[in-house]
Amino acid sequence: MKYPKITLLVFILWIIGFFIMYKVGSEESKIENKLLKNNIEIKGIIESIKISKNHCFAIIQVKNLEANRKIFNQVLNRKYFPYVIKNNQSEIYAHICDLENIGDTITLNSNEKIIKIKDNSTGKISERDIGIVKEETDMEFIKLNTILNK
Repeated sequence: MKYPKITLLVFILWIIGFFIMYKVGSEESKIENKLLKNNIEIKGIIESIKISKNHCFAIIQVKNLEANRKIFNQVLNRKYFPYVIKNNQSEIYAHICDLENIGDTITLNSNEKIIKIKDNSTGKISERDIGIVKEETDMEFIKLNTILNK
């Protein structure tokens, strides 16, 4: 008769733990959403793509930049914004599993938290979400491969 009581207790503790993790994650998400609503808009041509071995995380280097700011390199405590603007170039940090091509046009809108990539040979447009980079392996990849975020 002890096992059903222990099982019930473990189940209740699991539910409480899940609820606490959900609340903490929800608060963190609200803060990140406010940080990303900073009116950054970037449009340019993909110059290079460096893809990590972690779920298609990539650094997209953009040239021929049209941006509404000349410089953006905000520093967060142990996190990265998903974009950097410097010297008429930009790096965008995002997950891209499809094979985007060098020379495609990329557009970023921080308020909407999206990037759009237009395949210039077919006209097809794909859309991806962006967010604050906080996964340790992705941050390490940025540190090792960035040109602009130093």
